[in-house]
Amino acid sequence: MSQNDGQWHWIAGLYYNKYEFRHDFDGLNPGHPEFLGISRPDNLGVIIVLEEELIEKALFGEIEYRINDRLSVTFGTRRFDTSKASGNATDFPILNTFLGLYGPDEINTEVQTFSSGENGTLFKFNTSYRFDDWLTGYVTASEGFRPGGINPFAACRPDDSIPFCLRPDEVIYVSDTTRNYEVGIRTSWLDGDLAINAAVYHIDWNEIQLEAISADGFFITRNGGDAKSQGLELDLRAKFGDRLQASLNYAYNTAELTSFAALVVDGIADGLPGDRLAGVPEHQLGANISYARALGSEWLFELDYGLTYTSDVYTKVGLRNNGEILDGYTIHNIAMTFAYTDDWSFRLFVDNLGNEFAETNVRTDPSYVRNVGVHPLRSYYRNVARPRRFGLELRYDFNLN
Repeated sequence: MSQNDGQWHWIAGLYYNKYEFRHDFDGLNPGHPEFLGISRPDNLGVIIVLEEELIEKALFGEIEYRINDRLSVTFGTRRFDTSKASGNATDFPILNTFLGLYGPDEINTEVQTFSSGENGTLFKFNTSYRFDDWLTGYVTASEGFRPGGINPFAACRPDDSIPFCLRPDEVIYVSDTTRNYEVGIRTSWLDGDLAINAAVYHIDWNEIQLEAISADGFFITRNGGDAKSQGLELDLRAKFGDRLQASLNYAYNTAELTSFAALVVDGIADGLPGDRLAGVPEHQLGANISYARALGSEWLFELDYGLTYTSDVYTKVGLRNNGEILDGYTIHNIAMTFAYTDDWSFRLFVDNLGNEFAETNVRTDPSYVRNVGVHPLRSYYRNVARPRRFGLELRYDFNLN
């Protein structure tokens, strides 16, 4: 990294990350063999062995040229290389014994191994201009990359020895990439007591990675064609004397497919250009106000109030294949803190002050509430935000530094 006061400034670095993971799971179903009328003394309903290794390497750098006191330009690049290997063994001993494929104590934990890897170069350009002491504008163009991977479930075999498995097109998903464009301003008023920042952006998103459900009901990641995301962001911060501060953040975003995406919704429905993406609210807002006051020479009192608003979201791309709309919601929080010197603090808080019932996500869809033969299927449910919660926090700083 450069350390000078000249016109040229630069930074460069290397990045390396290696991640290894192994998971062994044995699911026991006591009484199930007897119910099916078979001999399976170990009661093994499912066996899962999962091994993963991810290696990420990158070389990156940026160089800035300050043309004058007002105008500067920055160029950056990142050369990356990623590789991932995944091994999986999944077996259903009770089921295979019931089907006559296994003996009473036979299992199969042979690991299937898959690998994937990618490399490439990303670029970034930024220019900023200081119009005055209180106003700066900037333009940024950059590229983004998210590695592909391997879904952690067993792949189907030619002999159909695995009853629940991933089809060939469900095993591996490739990286998704973005091209990002942003124009914004940063302002400071009233000797820094008021700051207003704003930006508009457009993102072209290729081979987007989406949550999906495989043909046999596994939750997987798969690629879903191309999309775009665009919107604006606004940030306002203000100080009113030494005691009162407030902030307001607002974001508007539209995210939709721009290309045909075959079977992107649960491996059943196609996505079409213009379909809104799942899980992306169009409006988000956050506001906070804080009041602080000294009580004598050793005590400090703080009162904080904040709210967050999230507009409605789609549970599936374009609401296809039993997609739903989850309504927007607002959560209010409030807290009061008494701090003694720099060591003790007592905090009284209430989260979700209005006890808002907010549905934040779903698992599967209403079609999963049905009977499969004589067995009821009930794997659909909605996640909800935590209800009103209040309490007292007591903290002490041991100053170990």
